[in-house]
Amino acid sequence: MTQDTGTAADIVMTRLTDASVKAFRPPPKAFDMHWDGEIPGLAIRVTSSGVKSFVITYRHKGTQYQYTIGRYPVWPVAAARDEAKKLRREIDAGRNPREERLEQRRAPTVRDLYDTVKKARWSDTDKPWPKEVRRYFEKHILPRIGSTKVEDVTYRTIEELKRNYPGSAHYAENRMLAALSTAFNDAVKLGWAQKNPVMGVQRNRETARVHYLEPKELRRLLTALDKCQEQTSADAIRLMIFTGCRVGEALNAEWYEFNSPFSVWHKSADKTKQGNHHYVPLSKPVTEMFKRRWEKSTNARFVFPGKLGNPITHVRKTWKTACKEAKLGNRQLKSLRDSFASNMKNMGFSLEMIGEALGHSEVRTTARYAHLFDGGLDRLFSEHAEAIFCENEAQEVDAD
Repeated sequence: MTQDTGTAADIVMTRLTDASVKAFRPPPKAFDMHWDGEIPGLAIRVTSSGVKSFVITYRHKGTQYQYTIGRYPVWPVAAARDEAKKLRREIDAGRNPREERLEQRRAPTVRDLYDTVKKARWSDTDKPWPKEVRRYFEKHILPRIGSTKVEDVTYRTIEELKRNYPGSAHYAENRMLAALSTAFNDAVKLGWAQKNPVMGVQRNRETARVHYLEPKELRRLLTALDKCQEQTSADAIRLMIFTGCRVGEALNAEWYEFNSPFSVWHKSADKTKQGNHHYVPLSKPVTEMFKRRWEKSTNARFVFPGKLGNPITHVRKTWKTACKEAKLGNRQLKSLRDSFASNMKNMGFSLEMIGEALGHSEVRTTARYAHLFDGGLDRLFSEHAEAIFCENEAQEVDAD
């Protein structure tokens, strides 16, 4: 028998056996090919380092390919021969095993998906949700399935990931699943996956968490804000307290949105979540705050500008400092909007009027505040401000 070393030597084929394969010795350099006389194209390749691997050589559309089946003795001769028969049937049916393997190796992984979606959706480091998503992926998802091909992730994969989430943070598990679902929705659009494997995975039951501050707590918060070093951020928070506006609406407020006596705030349709114009009567504390800011402002556009003239992007530091000073615990900034609605309901205003004050397009959106507490819109804002400063004042004096 002669060995194919890549030269023009004649090739002699004989039926390979475990004994013959075991007896093959490494060549001085490169490799030798020992061909099987039973399965066309099947051979065992022996390198100069002594590695023995079964391969099958074939032609596809005029081009010759070589596909590695596996190493000997992990793959004994009988198993390699059976695999070669199966590959031969696939080749005869028009498939190209080597290209399919290369395509599989080039297929995007979960880490590739994360990098792609992060650039498109979660690149803003100043916003809390993108930051939270990156934490879920980098601490919990990628260490476990980062190297898994996107197309290989299944329902069971996600279930296992959820089951192994550290601790008993049911809310966090749900947020992780939401982030994964967003990523795999994009994977389907990119053609990287046939379907979203997160669909159908059972979410943990969540109990609605109540976030609201009573008037006496809001008074403590306002007092704490007076002591804060950064008063631009503090004023933005004051606006949220007295109007119940969303964080983004406050931070991106522009002077043109307010009338000259600062008694009405006109939010244009392109700036509201519901896409409608929203008119908000302003109470006396807000009017006085705007007059004060306008007199000292050097920015003709933004009400709450940062050092470079653009609107400030967050008030987290001021909020955390004020909450600590007011002894409010670990409250979220969005609790101010909930507090506004809750206190209005407690004062007897209808859900329809509260919804109008908050800019809700549907009453059912406002109805979620109804369980928290057993006139005209301008009266609503005025009485809310009065309640903060006046309610239970006598009781507090007695307590002192």
